[in-house]
Amino acid sequence: MPLMAERPSVGDQVPSCRNVSVAGRRTSVRMELVMWRSLDDILEQEGLTTNQICTMVDSLRHDCGLTAALRVFIVAYYREMVRDAMMRMGSTASAPLRRDAVGRSRPMAAALQALAPNGATPRLQGRLTSRAG
Repeated sequence: MPLMAERPSVGDQVPSCRNVSVAGRRTSVRMELVMWRSLDDILEQEGLTTNQICTMVDSLRHDCGLTAALRVFIVAYYREMVRDAMMRMGSTASAPLRRDAVGRSRPMAAALQALAPNGATPRLQGRLTSRAG
């Protein structure tokens, strides 16, 4: 399966627990389904198991729990993928992204759409403006 084959959805916000083994020690990790799916995609891409990556992340984490460290790892992995893709396209991280009619970049629109119930178009800008006032 290619990396990121499924688009996130509202149901992906639901936390799920998995039992993992960290350096031979069993523990549980609770993350949202979108985080587990993202981690599963990374594992497939890298040819690793959940226990292997949890052990690696656990050995490198400082002053935070395993779950937080895994989330940071997942975000860092995908950020690096974006940087790498942009460099291969001859672009830089500061290059402007294409925008939709409302002014959102495609990644921003997709991320907000994943959080919106029933696929509704999120109106985050209005909320931010009204809260700031």
